[in-house]
Amino acid sequence: MADQVLYYNYILYRTKAMGDQPVGYVVATQLLSSLDGVAVPDGFAFVLDEAKKYPVGSEYMTPA
Repeated sequence: MADQVLYYNYILYRTKAMGDQPVGYVVATQLLSSLDGVAVPDGFAFVLDEAKKYPVGSEYMTPA
């Protein structure tokens, strides 16, 4: 039996404001098994959102 791959809910949010989208603005959600090999564009960051609290268009409270 092959190992089952587990997927986790991640959000992609802005680390730099752009237009009317402030820092923390959630631009995408993705189910990923890990962030290994994932290239994140400048001005963005991924964070795990297991509780699915942050839909696209919401604001993630970035760490200080």
